[in-house]
Amino acid sequence: MEKRTLHVFLGRLCNFTCTHCINDSGPDGNSFGSTEAVKSLCKQISESKTYSTIHFNGGEPSLQMKTILEIQSILGDSYKYGITTNGWFYRNPNYILSKMSLDNVNISYDSYRKAFIKPKNIIELANSLKNQGIKVEVTYVAADLKTNVDDLLEFKSAGFNPFVCQPIESGRYKASSSLVNMEDTTKDFRCPIFKNGKISQPDLYIAN
Repeated sequence: MEKRTLHVFLGRLCNFTCTHCINDSGPDGNSFGSTEAVKSLCKQISESKTYSTIHFNGGEPSLQMKTILEIQSILGDSYKYGITTNGWFYRNPNYILSKMSLDNVNISYDSYRKAFIKPKNIIELANSLKNQGIKVEVTYVAADLKTNVDDLLEFKSAGFNPFVCQPIESGRYKASSSLVNMEDTTKDFRCPIFKNGKISQPDLYIAN
């Protein structure tokens, strides 16, 4: 039987608050749960003998480093691991890579966050990951393909062919609103990955 990928939703904890987020993720979002929940999940995965890859989604999975490391410690290297990330750690990818074992990374990006992360920053991160033998995919959320064409061409010229999708009427996005005008993406500096719930290196987050 062909082995499959299991997508593990770690909760809605995120360091961005995006209007178009399909599951209302943000700094007040829930995390995965207790150590017992981790053990129960790993037990089910091991007993199923169905999966070869564990892919972590959120929220922003990298904010729950402890949970991911617990899962990897229990399951071991008999599985491949991946995450879907907003790419916030582009200036210091080794901060993440030195802790987690990753075989594939999906970077989810959109033009609304360009004040914080520019396309070139995502390209830099993607190349850094590729240079370390990690498979990289880029997903681009576009409200209007005509206005986002320059971003897409920048990715393509760098050798990436983003999977392009459009926001759906879910989460904070309301069907009666204009997505472009209502977009209220913010960077929340209460990112819990750092000590005392505050970012100790805010320069990691400023695009230039």
